[in-house]
Amino acid sequence: MEKNNEVNSWKLVIEKTTNGYILTGIFGDSDLLSKVLIEIQEGEEQLTERQAMQKIVWELMEYFGVYNSKHNSYNLRIKIVDKDENEIED
Repeated sequence: MEKNNEVNSWKLVIEKTTNGYILTGIFGDSDLLSKVLIEIQEGEEQLTERQAMQKIVWELMEYFGVYNSKHNSYNLRIKIVDKDENEIED
């Protein structure tokens, strides 16, 4: 098998700011630059650090094309639980 000299570069940078996170990414072989802002203070709603991190992980999954489906044998779940392992809803 011959190795292709063309490399598709996927790059994602996560920056922490005083009010949240900025995710900036480059998609493979395109020149498309994507920027997502996750604010800890969203209008009246105040996100916890765990909720903000949960949103970051969801963005990472979407960026790299990891999608859940009822047809998959396994799926990736990202949830916040209390000390008794009960899921906490947003």
